[in-house]
Amino acid sequence: MKPVNDSPVEVDFNNRDEDGAVRLHLPVTQSDLEQLHIALAEGQCLWVTDNEVEMTGRVTLRDGIWVLVPDKGGEREL
Repeated sequence: MKPVNDSPVEVDFNNRDEDGAVRLHLPVTQSDLEQLHIALAEGQCLWVTDNEVEMTGRVTLRDGIWVLVPDKGGEREL
């Protein structure tokens, strides 16, 4: 599945769940999503980066927080 964004959204890869899902609630992430006019939705494919690593994954809501579950093989160092 192709990501909904043409440029990556900035995230903090140190802000992950135990299974590697990246939390999407930080201000920098929210700002990027707003600038790209992206409203998060369950199952969406999203492209994210911290400028050292990039990843694609699927958006899901966990305990009231949007997270990105990595695609298998979807993470790579830049």
